[in-house]
Amino acid sequence: MQWPVNERFLESAGVPQEFTTTSPVVVVTNDWATISLNVCALERRMHVLLFEPSAEEIHKEAAEWFWDQEIFDFVAAHLSLFAIHSFRSYLRAAELKRAGLPWHTAVHANVRSPTEQAAARLRAEPSFPSQ
Repeated sequence: MQWPVNERFLESAGVPQEFTTTSPVVVVTNDWATISLNVCALERRMHVLLFEPSAEEIHKEAAEWFWDQEIFDFVAAHLSLFAIHSFRSYLRAAELKRAGLPWHTAVHANVRSPTEQAAARLRAEPSFPSQ
């Protein structure tokens, strides 16, 4: 089993790009949906294991390798609003920040609804002295 990802942080953390399994079949995917009777039949013959860490668990793990404290603290302040969260949020924000662009948008993209996204943007606005 292998995946052709060349991410420096994965390599530096010692995450291998491949592994060997003795399983008859393994399916690794970012998303799974029972879309037909054929997929349903497949599910009845397999074990489905979902990896769904909480936003807090992801943030705790990011503390081990993510380097930008300002972004890290901003993400921490918004964790309770996230519908989804991943390491990609930190990396996208860092890329935008490095380019001199509004990096907060990468974090706001994870917030639950358009109303909550607007509220998160207002809370992040430095010109307001308080919430």
